[in-house]
Amino acid sequence: MANALFGTDRQSVGAVSDHGKGRHTTTRRELMLLPGGGVLIDTPGMREFHLWDAEVSEGFPDIEALGVDCRFRDCHHHQEPDCAVQAAARAGTLDPARLAAFHKLQDEQDQAARTRREKGSR
Repeated sequence: MANALFGTDRQSVGAVSDHGKGRHTTTRRELMLLPGGGVLIDTPGMREFHLWDAEVSEGFPDIEALGVDCRFRDCHHHQEPDCAVQAAARAGTLDPARLAAFHKLQDEQDQAARTRREKGSR
């Protein structure tokens, strides 16, 4: 993937397994500036990252702005009545995939908060 983004053979590539999956060939963490703007972070061995001390809404200012027009201040933008965010997704002014990503990260943040509370009560 990195080579496709750079348009060159910047990183070594290994053979694909019999199961059709690629294998990691890099062994060190690296931050790479992409030629068209943006950053690619190679983190070999890391399968996933979790939110810990961040607000999901900070990464979704468009959803935050739309949420101001929701009927309820504590709207979670799922199935609440008069949800401006859901209305924007139905109208096509908000990408439904972006809203799904927002919900996924919000669920992960909620799970992390529950985990912290459980560990704190032990």
